[in-house]
Amino acid sequence: MEVNQRIKARLKQVQDWNAVIDEVEQEVMSLPDASQQSLALFELARANEDRLLDKARAMQCYQKAFKLDQSNLIALECAREIYRDMAHLEMVLKLMGLELRANQDPARAGSLNYAYGTALLNSQQIDTAKDYLAAAANADPSNAVYQARFQETLYDRGNWEFALENVLNQLAAFTGGEDPMAADVALRGDQVANMYMRAARILQQESPEDPRLLPLLFKALDAEPRDQEAAFVTDTILAAGGHLQHIQQLQDRRASLVEDTESRIAMLVEFGNIWQVRLQNPDMAAYFYRQALDLGYGEGVAFSGHIAAYRNVKTAAVSSGATEGVVELAERA
Repeated sequence: MEVNQRIKARLKQVQDWNAVIDEVEQEVMSLPDASQQSLALFELARANEDRLLDKARAMQCYQKAFKLDQSNLIALECAREIYRDMAHLEMVLKLMGLELRANQDPARAGSLNYAYGTALLNSQQIDTAKDYLAAAANADPSNAVYQARFQETLYDRGNWEFALENVLNQLAAFTGGEDPMAADVALRGDQVANMYMRAARILQQESPEDPRLLPLLFKALDAEPRDQEAAFVTDTILAAGGHLQHIQQLQDRRASLVEDTESRIAMLVEFGNIWQVRLQNPDMAAYFYRQALDLGYGEGVAFSGHIAAYRNVKTAAVSSGATEGVVELAERA
């Protein structure tokens, strides 16, 4: 059953997308066995997530797919990733526990241990996280991300101030200045970003109220604006403090540092998704979706969710009364 193609064809004919998804889901549930239903629901979930930018509906379909066939661990993984997008770490850990127990594929062990270890790390459970991150690093020694995350756990918690001072001294030497907080590290790359993240991680675990924590994270993202872990930690700290304007400013800064058009579009769409799913702010989601559309249409680079992004922009514009340029944007599609 080519669920994605059928959805694509029907969406061109109707305005009520929810009705189309409801109809397709009913068709899926009429398939003869649970395994087929699970696979088709997974396809439906992917369409919701990628084409319709509807992660909430995608989540429902992923969870139903797993319940119908508990060997469909990819559905469980996708549901877990949406929970991470939402910053619901308790649910991430719960689903990760199911994945780790059910997994029979040695090739997935490294990624599962990494995901679980990182979720534990961001839940202030560094001692438990260390074992899982070590397992991930050992499973794939060539994976620089796994290695970087594991390195963040390798300090003496009983003497963390000394460990932090050492990392800051290394940064000062590496950046060529006495104060690594004052250094211009824009686009210096992964190595510099990882060093700032090591310092930030110590503070996140040992002294999260330390005023140096956020500046260290900002530096990490200046060095590598696509660093997913630094971005997650930074955004969640800012959101917890109610500093939504700073999240927007940081995301604008990160996007401005990415030169590749396709990468920048993907980043802008990701930002829109974060505002939609995690921060529950449709207007800010539309702000970033619109930038993605402007760039994509201007450069002739399409992305699968562009129609959904436009509908989001249009809805937000009508709601606010700021409709200037919306029709012209549609004409460029």
